[in-house]
Amino acid sequence: GRIPLQKSGRELFGTVIKHAKMQKTVTVKVDHHFWNNKYNTFYRTTSKYLVHDEEAGCITGDKVVIKQCPKQSTRKSYYVRNIVKEFPRSYYYEKPKQPMALEIEEEYKKIIRETMQQEISKYQIRNSKRLKEVKAEIKSQALRKAVQNLRKLHAARLGTTDKKVGSKQTLGSGIRAPLELSLIHI
Repeated sequence: GRIPLQKSGRELFGTVIKHAKMQKTVTVKVDHHFWNNKYNTFYRTTSKYLVHDEEAGCITGDKVVIKQCPKQSTRKSYYVRNIVKEFPRSYYYEKPKQPMALEIEEEYKKIIRETMQQEISKYQIRNSKRLKEVKAEIKSQALRKAVQNLRKLHAARLGTTDKKVGSKQTLGSGIRAPLELSLIHI
């Protein structure tokens, strides 16, 4: 059915399209329908509003009712009155990692802890830009080293040595060692 809303734009119904970009703020897309007498048709326009979300309970995909309030910032003059239909939370947050990715991540963090301070002291760093470059270089070296160590470990478990097959690195029994770079967040 219909959701009763206050008139004159004091309350609007929309969909959350962005969350967690700003603290206690979500972006809500609202569809407006209006009748054009000249062409005898309905037209639809959309507007995006920054909306205050005190409890930070909204995620992208939620259907919400927003209510007008005194301006809280330059662009924020609405707050979330209630969530009408929640987007499924379990699908949004649960992204299981593969066991190999977890091993790579643990090995990577261990290598970073051991080498970061030693390596930074070797370089002559004059400004923050150079420091960022050096850190990025050290992180990429650590990641390569972690993957190599894990490949050696898996090869030792299987009792074989690494072989190159085409351009793919495989373990001796033909099991490909996945490189899960996209799952590592530092």
